[in-house]
Amino acid sequence: MKTARTHKILALLVLLVLSFTLAVFGMQFSGVKAATSLKASDYFVYSAGDITSNQATFENDCVKAPLKTGDKIKIKNNVVVDDFEIKVKVPANATKFVLTAKTASYDVNGNEHIVEGFAKFKTDIVNTLTINANGTATFNQGSETLVTATDGVYTIKLNVTDNFMQATVNGTAMPTVTYAKYKIADYDKVIATVEMGIDLPQDATEASPLYVEYVDQKVSDVEGDFKQTFKLNATGDAIEKKANPVMSLNAGFTKIDETTGKIIAPMAKENILVITQNAVIPSTKTVKLTTSDSDKVWLSNSSTYIMFKAEGEASFSIVDSSDNTVYETYNVLVKNEGYDGEGVAPIYNGDAEALKAFKAKIEDKLKDDDGNYIRIGSTQYLELPSLKSMVTDNVSAYEDLSFTLCYKTPTEEKEVSGNRIPLASAGKYQFFVRVTDERGNGMKNDDFFTTDNSGNKIFSDTCTYADYVFEFEILDNAPIKLTAASSQGDGYIGVKYTATSFTIEASAYEQKYKLLYSATKDAPAEQWVEIPTLDNVSEDYSENGFTYADVKAIAYDGNLGFTPDRAGYYKIECTITSTTSSRVTATATTTAISIQDKPQVVVAQENDWLSNNVWSVVFLGVGTLCLVAIIVLLCIKPKEETDTANRSRRKK
Repeated sequence: MKTARTHKILALLVLLVLSFTLAVFGMQFSGVKAATSLKASDYFVYSAGDITSNQATFENDCVKAPLKTGDKIKIKNNVVVDDFEIKVKVPANATKFVLTAKTASYDVNGNEHIVEGFAKFKTDIVNTLTINANGTATFNQGSETLVTATDGVYTIKLNVTDNFMQATVNGTAMPTVTYAKYKIADYDKVIATVEMGIDLPQDATEASPLYVEYVDQKVSDVEGDFKQTFKLNATGDAIEKKANPVMSLNAGFTKIDETTGKIIAPMAKENILVITQNAVIPSTKTVKLTTSDSDKVWLSNSSTYIMFKAEGEASFSIVDSSDNTVYETYNVLVKNEGYDGEGVAPIYNGDAEALKAFKAKIEDKLKDDDGNYIRIGSTQYLELPSLKSMVTDNVSAYEDLSFTLCYKTPTEEKEVSGNRIPLASAGKYQFFVRVTDERGNGMKNDDFFTTDNSGNKIFSDTCTYADYVFEFEILDNAPIKLTAASSQGDGYIGVKYTATSFTIEASAYEQKYKLLYSATKDAPAEQWVEIPTLDNVSEDYSENGFTYADVKAIAYDGNLGFTPDRAGYYKIECTITSTTSSRVTATATTTAISIQDKPQVVVAQENDWLSNNVWSVVFLGVGTLCLVAIIVLLCIKPKEETDTANRSRRKK
């Protein structure tokens, strides 16, 4: 009998496990998606045009991107373009192929561009290569150049010299354009967003494919370790070769000596390195720092600290943590500057363009798109633009400098640590910024002004930094902006309703509200009647269908709340009036609030989980019954065993 019971338990256990397994694997959980195969669209994305339906794919060891006129495809990750190459195949019916590399401007506040006769300062510099169907090409605003091609295949190379980008197409160098507006930032590496597009004939109705064969971030590497190709492995679930990433360091560390080209670093300072791995396919490499100058360089790879222990030249490398592959080597010129004023203070040395960009940036910050000054008040500030293009130090990078802002407003004069000037009132403002390096060497007040016998400040051209004392004026003419919510809820008779608040952008203003009523939603404005507040009417009030008793029941408080006494539609009108005469009044009205006789019955949404998972429920039920049966078999003895045990006891 025991053997039979054991067999029953084993059978039930098997059925239990099988039931629960089928239940779990059959369950449909919201948000769980099936695993997807490798996608080219993870690395090349559409940035303009028909973004929703277009998708890059892998085909013939290339990335294939179907394009129409106006469509743009870009490398998803930013790439390094100091020594860059890309090979593409342009469709035969394309009338034009355009590649752009968007980089940071040389001046941190933007390079000057003349747009419709006005100076604009842009921080994103778009370098544009255009290849025409007739075999000519232009780069930026350079002259047309004939380039050779076979079957629409182009190998395009980009590099940077003296802060200007250069381009080569199929071995033909394009004329270099050195207009100031194309000058780009170049701290450690030049990082760019690379984007491509084509033009098709006007009668073209279908997209044509652009193919990308490879992207190389370091053409000078003869081994091709930084060249990303797109051939898939035999199973098609991975790219056969994953190129090495190109490393770049934080700009705050890479202060470059213009004579030697080496990084300048102060001695005996723990520098925190931020290492960025630039790659078309996101890198999963783990890297560390190494050096052959251990007597001069101290490293802490646990937190990427590096410190230089002796003056002179030293070097360090970024390497792969697993196999010590060298990705990048940096040469450093170490200087030992004195502390507390014993060394050289930072200097202002910005050129005319940098000064112009800084002042233009202030004007941009002070005015809105319509040319009105920004709002002023006790909580309003002007955050100064960066001084990076105008300040240098012989040792410290810009990010390691400290700044003392000295300003004079129409109401106060202060020195503060920071870069914000309070804009509490209209009038003229004046400011300058003293800069101190990380060793305590700083500019002096005498560099900016002198004083007369009465202690008054005198700003004159004889001061060292007379050009860096700035002035601006702000008027209190910012327009009031008043916006009503796009929708309101429904209300019910006898139930207090509070309307959604208005959005108010103004300073020094007064606000007033009105409650309006109409029996129909779309009644013209003159047919909406005003319902006053109770304290503004007498007991004999009766106007527009509302009596004193009605007004009392509605209990409008002059703000956003009221208790409707009848069906129909209500609105609340808000009027904002500036307390200064230079700005105008603004008025806005809520959307109509529908009032119903009684609350609506809310019916819960149907839940289709059970219908989607009926078989899982069945298997769970079977499993539960099996579990109950096993417990019964384990805990209750069969009758035969009980009778045998009782007879044995009687015999004794």
